[in-house]
Amino acid sequence: MMTNAFLISQLMARYLCRDLSVDEEKVLMEWVEASPGNKDLFHKIVDNSNWKRYVEQASCFDLDKAKREMKARIVHERRKMIWRKIYQSAAILFIPALIASLVVYYVSDREVLAPAITPVAVMPKIQPVLPGDQKARLQLSTGAVVDLGQENNSELEEDGTDILIADNRVKYQESIHKENNTLLYNTLVVPQGGEYSLELSDGTVVYLNAMSSLKFPVQFPEDKRIVELEGEAFFDVQKNGTPFIVKTPRTQIEVLGTTFNICAYNGESTYATLVKGTIRISTKNESMLLKPSQQAVIQQNSEKIAIHQVDVDFYSSWHKGKIYFRDTRLEDIMNALSRWYNIQVSYGDEEVANLRFGCYVNRRKEIAPFLNHLKSTGKVRVVQRGNKIYFYSIN
Repeated sequence: MMTNAFLISQLMARYLCRDLSVDEEKVLMEWVEASPGNKDLFHKIVDNSNWKRYVEQASCFDLDKAKREMKARIVHERRKMIWRKIYQSAAILFIPALIASLVVYYVSDREVLAPAITPVAVMPKIQPVLPGDQKARLQLSTGAVVDLGQENNSELEEDGTDILIADNRVKYQESIHKENNTLLYNTLVVPQGGEYSLELSDGTVVYLNAMSSLKFPVQFPEDKRIVELEGEAFFDVQKNGTPFIVKTPRTQIEVLGTTFNICAYNGESTYATLVKGTIRISTKNESMLLKPSQQAVIQQNSEKIAIHQVDVDFYSSWHKGKIYFRDTRLEDIMNALSRWYNIQVSYGDEEVANLRFGCYVNRRKEIAPFLNHLKSTGKVRVVQRGNKIYFYSIN
């Protein structure tokens, strides 16, 4: 028990100094999750409001003496079969000061830290992983970039078109009809942890997901409507008799008036899911029509189109704050969530990355309920440190 106490104290000290290996962090987080008492003690120790007092205690703390006294108390009380409670109560007072002294030692021994930096300055603050929000960048044809966010409300003008930015949407309204075919293009770029909506000059509404971009003309010509997508977007196309074409790096989708979702991230399989209307999806090798509730899938290393009947809500309701997964690989789930929650994910081995789950995630809430759901399955161990999440197999 004493050995374990000193091991955990050392791991906590190195955690506070940001000097833990992945394996050491795994051991520490398993100890934290082992009991409510451990978790409470851990959060008290890393709390900034308590840390100054711990450091002051460390200045006059005698490790050898404390170790001898604690061991003597445990031996004395063992006969009464309450040594465990004594150990826990002693640890609450003893471990924080021990950790403070170890942090002082580790910090003073590391040349990469400036001498003026104190343990308080290098201690990481534990924060919940919050969902993304409304943010994007609008690149104009001139090369100028406009940052879009929740507080951005403004009005621009380009190529005879009014650009209104309000209520988390950028809206293009044609004010002067062009007689020539010279097209000026804008690009809406949504970063990791963001989403944004756009209304094109023809009235088509596009919802852009995280880590996505859409290139489009400020004003469409009379004979065609063409946009270029990288990433994921939900389209509600305004029907006006002119074909609407969405180009992705691997496909082309043609519609007249319809509602559909496209997921075409670089390096991943491409999915086109039709909610209503009709679309034609084409690759270099083939072209196929989709009907409502059908999904076209082009695997990452293939040009072949496969058609499936699906529940469209599973693939198109993300822009309403809901994400569904059905029998999906953990790695694929986390690829989708990492774009929205701005997190980094790693796996202990390929086996855990290939575990399959079905679940629902509320995009407007922090990620903790989802991680708790994974833990409750008993299939995977989850370790979270800030915005880094580690998954390990259950041995």
